[in-house]
Amino acid sequence: MIKSPLHEQPRNQRATVIRTSNEFILLEWLKSTGRLMARDNVETDLTSEVEEEIAEIIDLDDLVYDNDDEPGSDLEE
Repeated sequence: MIKSPLHEQPRNQRATVIRTSNEFILLEWLKSTGRLMARDNVETDLTSEVEEEIAEIIDLDDLVYDNDDEPGSDLEE
């Protein structure tokens, strides 16, 4: 039988409600119902990607441009 989080209750019966007090923790409920799945610990090395992005930004800052390209240079003529 598939464990579905949704199921029907008859109208004339009270529905069961998850307690909201501090003694009941969501993780415990997930463990008890078998819905908590272990996470695969995968560590990624993002330092090389970040270093490449920073190098690209620095390279863009080092571009040489002419004074003719500056705004307002037409006013000097």
